[in-house]
Amino acid sequence: MKGSMIVANENYYGVNVEKLAASLEGEVEFVGFTSLDIQGAGWRPVVLFHAKNPNRAKGHKDYVFLFGVISADDFIATGNKDDIKTKFYISGRNENEIQEERYQHGVYCTECKTVLHSVHRHDYKLCGCSNETMVDGGQDYLRFGGLDLNKVKPVTIDILTGKAKIKRVTRHAKKS
Repeated sequence: MKGSMIVANENYYGVNVEKLAASLEGEVEFVGFTSLDIQGAGWRPVVLFHAKNPNRAKGHKDYVFLFGVISADDFIATGNKDDIKTKFYISGRNENEIQEERYQHGVYCTECKTVLHSVHRHDYKLCGCSNETMVDGGQDYLRFGGLDLNKVKPVTIDILTGKAKIKRVTRHAKKS
């Protein structure tokens, strides 16, 4: 396959992107749903925006992202899953900071032409075709599979453009 493949974005928090963008200060452009390492606490799903003209006087950064933290206090007390609430936090990255996390891994299913991107450690993704290509592990580790592994290709995903490129994988023979 030549060129780049587009990664399908999944709206993890069910947010209205347009409404969310309008609530942020300044002009922002939606980049996508991806994952970032949040203050060394691990990779989390985020809603990522690019700030077109960040207000440096107010400490605004080039990229703005929102991530959710699930509050399960009420769930523990009542046992009712409807009591779980997600609190959103906002943070940012400068251009040089986002470069460290810009390229992430995923897999491409050649059977159904789907790019799968696991955005956190327990985010198991499965394509819908007969090969049953899967990916798991977020950016902590890459675990992938399928009925025919020749139809599963590791890819590098550019989270700022949403494009993916097949990685060149070199296999080494075991020494006897």
